[in-house]
Amino acid sequence: MTQTPPAATTLPWLVPLNVAEGARRHLVCLGQAGTGTAPFTSWSAVLGAETGVWAARLPGRESRLLEEATADQSVLVEALHAAVEALPAGEVHLYGHCGGALLAFELAHRLGPRLASLTVQRQSTPLRPTPRHPVPLPQWTTAQLTDYLRALGGTPEAVLASAEAMAVMTPALRADLRYADEYECRPDRAPLAAPVLSIADRADTKVPPAQAAEWAATTTGPFRLLVPEQQPGTELSARIPELLRPYLAGGC
Repeated sequence: MTQTPPAATTLPWLVPLNVAEGARRHLVCLGQAGTGTAPFTSWSAVLGAETGVWAARLPGRESRLLEEATADQSVLVEALHAAVEALPAGEVHLYGHCGGALLAFELAHRLGPRLASLTVQRQSTPLRPTPRHPVPLPQWTTAQLTDYLRALGGTPEAVLASAEAMAVMTPALRADLRYADEYECRPDRAPLAAPVLSIADRADTKVPPAQAAEWAATTTGPFRLLVPEQQPGTELSARIPELLRPYLAGGC
């Protein structure tokens, strides 16, 4: 049996994706720049009833399209933290993809002992200085942003080819890119204590496995680098839920 918890109507920041009643754990997902809940709609079917999947829906996208997108870290983290704290009882696991991993990292520090694990994909560790683009990403033209998303992968070509769809998506995309572009990790920040899993693609030139392994320095708890074997014709992002299922079920 599935249900939408009563609190969901007052938690626009987190959307339950077919959360089963009595789920033992909650997986809170934060996607790459410009995205909302769409990348995670099929995850529940793979992860099973014991894992409730919740996707972040930030301002400026999907049903919050009329709200102004923001790159203000304090606003984003405070709101997401309040939403996570209002979830039903159970373990809380975080997953972040690309820039979403930076936001997940900040949220992880706010959760303290309630955090059961952090999983990141395709994002350099916050401890590594990020080279600045000559022209900041948020200032790129729509054509440049489209090319950037195409190279990044994960956005349907039908969306990239639609001027109307890109016009709708661009404000949130620019806000997310600004957040990632201006992000700085406090040098005095203590490491996490929870397990951290970093998932890398051996063919990825943006964040190769050696860089993905540097997330080990963000925790005093268990760390694992996962570099799955490539499957021709299948993007790594499409395989994330099947890779996460044994990890989450095994207690990380």
